[in-house]
Amino acid sequence: MSATSVSVTDDVVREIGEQVSLALRRHFPKLGGTPLDFTNGILLYQAHLGMSVSSSEIRLQDASERAPNEVGVYVIKHKGKVVYVGRAIEDRLSQSTKGLRKRLGEHARGAKTSSQGLDKYRNDKDTTAEFYRTGSGAAAKNLEAELIDKYDPPENKRKEKADPSGVVKDASKRITGNIIGGIASDVAVFACGGAAWEIRDAYRNPDTMPLLDRCKRLISEIWERIKFSLKDRSLREIGSEIFTGVVSALAAPLKMATAAIGKIISVLRRLWMEFVDGKIKSLADLIAACLKALVVVASAAVALLLEGELRPLMTPIPGGNVLAAIIAAVVAGVMIAISNRCIDGIVRALFGMLSAGTRARLRRQEIQRVCEEAIPQLIEDRERLQALVDSHFAEREALLDATFEDMQSARKNQDFDGFLKSLITLNEAYGKILPWASFDEFDEFMLDDSQTLKL
Repeated sequence: MSATSVSVTDDVVREIGEQVSLALRRHFPKLGGTPLDFTNGILLYQAHLGMSVSSSEIRLQDASERAPNEVGVYVIKHKGKVVYVGRAIEDRLSQSTKGLRKRLGEHARGAKTSSQGLDKYRNDKDTTAEFYRTGSGAAAKNLEAELIDKYDPPENKRKEKADPSGVVKDASKRITGNIIGGIASDVAVFACGGAAWEIRDAYRNPDTMPLLDRCKRLISEIWERIKFSLKDRSLREIGSEIFTGVVSALAAPLKMATAAIGKIISVLRRLWMEFVDGKIKSLADLIAACLKALVVVASAAVALLLEGELRPLMTPIPGGNVLAAIIAAVVAGVMIAISNRCIDGIVRALFGMLSAGTRARLRRQEIQRVCEEAIPQLIEDRERLQALVDSHFAEREALLDATFEDMQSARKNQDFDGFLKSLITLNEAYGKILPWASFDEFDEFMLDDSQTLKL
């Protein structure tokens, strides 16, 4: 078996485990717990024993004292009827009150973060809260979606039918708050660091810059940082909201479950922020991750349709409904695993072709740029070289003409010294030196038997 097939098998097993877990919790919500992982026998055994979730029911007004400081899902009831389902996933170690106790306490006292539709129930003695310990935020989200689908609470429906203008206002407030908060945090850190550096540098180098100039420089740099942070934060937050809005608009016609839409929007928003922050290194990785997220939602929809078709056929069989859900979940897991592999291959191939074409185009542009810069310089250098050659040869020609005329004149006048002088000038022009400066030296050389004449 190849390494690739082993990896595909692992993916299939993991996805099947998660999809089967979701299907089981849809039929048995109180199972809760983390998604089934066939590679982790301990968690699987705990889920089988029902140890991963427990449930209790208390009066809503007693929640701030009796609810646990744990992550989980809560169901608010009035006279036994479910009116609202929510989740509590805040679990910071530094907090003394967190999780279910914190969230149910907010509902009990009517905090701003509480749903306004619960105002008429919170002080009623017949209002109770049932809660489920899930152990993780992911399990809480899945269980919340299943319970909403099961009970169809009126206050959750009211929350979903919010005024579109309120959505725009909320988005604007969210964008503005995130931008202002991000800029304030970034600039505060930058300003404190800059002030500390200026103080340290002024202490070490007191004569390099006056204190007033240092203050001006610090203020100028802080202003530049504010402008940079404003641009950066605005791009990130507005881009994220637009991206989320587009995905919501595309997902709405599909009539997917509310939990599925919320999950895909959350995932795509996180992927966009990771791309902006540089954690996702390339556009190809972003597209592949988004497509995989969409495949998960599409596979879930296919699983629901398949389960609906199988259920009538398996109703006569004991446990047929659960068996139909498991079969549909297995199919969804296989679809997700195989689709992810196909997405990776297709995106890699497409961007490989695009990158190869891009590299060739950039190479051609680089060559063209070099040629555009080099050719005029080469032409200019050639012209200068030609001018130097012409000037050199003109000088040599003039020198030779003058020298030969002097030699001709000296020969006619029998001026031996003049002839020798012209000959010396000619040799010096070509970097040579005659060994004789006069005919007397030449005669002495010729009469000396120890000397050798080289022609």
